[in-house]
Amino acid sequence: MSSQTPCSGSQPLGTKTRTLKNDRLLRALRREPTDRAALWLMRQAGRYLPEYKEVRAHHPNFMSMCRCKETTTELALQPLRRFSLDAAILFSDILTIPDALDMDLTFIPNLGPKISKSITQPQDISNLPFHEAPEKLTYVYEAVKDLRSALGNRLPLIGFSGSPWSLACYMISGRNHNHFQLTKQFAYQHPVATSDLIEKLAILTTSYLIEQAKSGADILFLIDTWGGILPSSQYQHYVLKPLTYIQQQLKKENLDTPILFYSKGFRQHHQQILVDSNCHHGLALDWTVDLGKTYQALHNSLAIQGNLDPCILLAGPLATQQHTSRMLDAVNPQSGYIASLGHGILPETPIESVHAFIDSVHNHQ
Repeated sequence: MSSQTPCSGSQPLGTKTRTLKNDRLLRALRREPTDRAALWLMRQAGRYLPEYKEVRAHHPNFMSMCRCKETTTELALQPLRRFSLDAAILFSDILTIPDALDMDLTFIPNLGPKISKSITQPQDISNLPFHEAPEKLTYVYEAVKDLRSALGNRLPLIGFSGSPWSLACYMISGRNHNHFQLTKQFAYQHPVATSDLIEKLAILTTSYLIEQAKSGADILFLIDTWGGILPSSQYQHYVLKPLTYIQQQLKKENLDTPILFYSKGFRQHHQQILVDSNCHHGLALDWTVDLGKTYQALHNSLAIQGNLDPCILLAGPLATQQHTSRMLDAVNPQSGYIASLGHGILPETPIESVHAFIDSVHNHQ
């Protein structure tokens, strides 16, 4: 995996033969004028919806839902029936790759994902069945195809993956504990082995995203939840280098599918290296970032997504409406901007607050 050749984001995006009735999100990623801000929500299909809970009750565990394409399609369509959104997103999880590497992934109620067969020594990386994983991920591509068929040409479909570094965090630490202290310790003790793991994950993630694009995804969402715990030098090596590689390989496949990159823990010192890499088309921000300053600094180079604190929605519709308006006032909603939350919708979120958020975006003057 080489990071020496910068990749170009200047090629046309979203020029597949498929013509979408609503291409607002693609136009926002191209930084073309839009009539209003493009709008979708991280985890827009999920635990805050009562209809999701009904479906969940019929499956023994979370991954069994993800492996059933009829179920994932239903879950992806549920929020589109309630809300006027500009995209559908595949219902899946960022940890499907470690699951395909036979690392014993489970989801513990109120605690989140746990990987029981975590990496504790460099030799463990060599023993992982990377060559078998692509075949084990075919259920994801079938889910993309099924959702694409159900959507028709109505809306763009977002496929996604966890970033190699975020996957490595769970694969080494096993779960989110002390902000992945074990992962950082391993990376400092075994830098060669960690680089090898990141490279292997970058290659696998690339093929995973390419197959999603070929199966019908119009946008690829690369989710880097834990890059913010790294210092700048390691951020470039463990986060930016794989991002560069992924985009290079998409170009080699003649895929014009745009990449939307989510960077939780984004900081000002990341700005220039992200722009210089020229390897993605949209930057999704968490709620801790000054949206206005970041938009002004980067919107000529990148579309910007974000970044309302998901906890605001817990405060009810009025607070949601007020904070959403302030968020939109900080940007030009009709130029390279995607309205969204700074992370996923929380399970306790009132439906009325989601309506308030969406209505505020639609009606913003």
